[in-house]
Amino acid sequence: MRHFYLKITLIFFFAFVTSTSLSAQDDGFMVIDQEGEVEKPPRFIASIYYNALFPQARFKENLNTTYHGVGADLLYRFNRKAPIYIGLGLNGFIGPRESTEYQEEIDGEFFTTREITSVNIVNANVLVRFMPDLYRWYEPFGEFHIGYKFLFTLTEFIDVDADDVFDSFFEETDFSLSFGLGGGCNFYFFNNAVKITTKITYSKGLAGNYHVRNSSAVNPSNPLDYFEVRTSATDAIIFQLGAVINF
Repeated sequence: MRHFYLKITLIFFFAFVTSTSLSAQDDGFMVIDQEGEVEKPPRFIASIYYNALFPQARFKENLNTTYHGVGADLLYRFNRKAPIYIGLGLNGFIGPRESTEYQEEIDGEFFTTREITSVNIVNANVLVRFMPDLYRWYEPFGEFHIGYKFLFTLTEFIDVDADDVFDSFFEETDFSLSFGLGGGCNFYFFNNAVKITTKITYSKGLAGNYHVRNSSAVNPSNPLDYFEVRTSATDAIIFQLGAVINF
């Protein structure tokens, strides 16, 4: 863990030194738009992501699976002279899931019901991002976050014939305080027509309750019986790849 934070700190330091040296070499280099006006750094940065969450330490020992999902964040720069953005990030992840099907008779008619149980995570954070004004096709940044992981197991009942969810409820829910550091880079291609962002974060999470697969379960009639409750810290590495909009 200490080695990881040391590497992240070095990456931030390298980005800062690189941006400073480039600015000094360019002697006040700025981007001029087609109308001849100086391009200013954006006030807002909005991003949407594909997410992959890799549990770490005890969390990994219990789960040993990768969560996938989507996310978004919105950042605001309060002072154009300081390359610091503050905002919110929201990410959702879907983990292990099991299902069973059975028939029910209602008023003499038979209906096929599919019962699906899935283990999920929603991560909501306050973000503080340091992103130097390089005015290049790439923009490296470092980021701190603090927030909560919402750990929950959801069971849905689906009418197979109508392909409709007619009932759902939470089986197990818990919150875990999380915080950590990350870094990434925005890339701009084809005269800023294509804007891509990538980010990797280590999220330290306090203890929480969550479901894991029960290795002793053999063809249970209820999909929830495929799982059992465990408790541990919820440390994770989160990789994100997506699109970014500056305005």
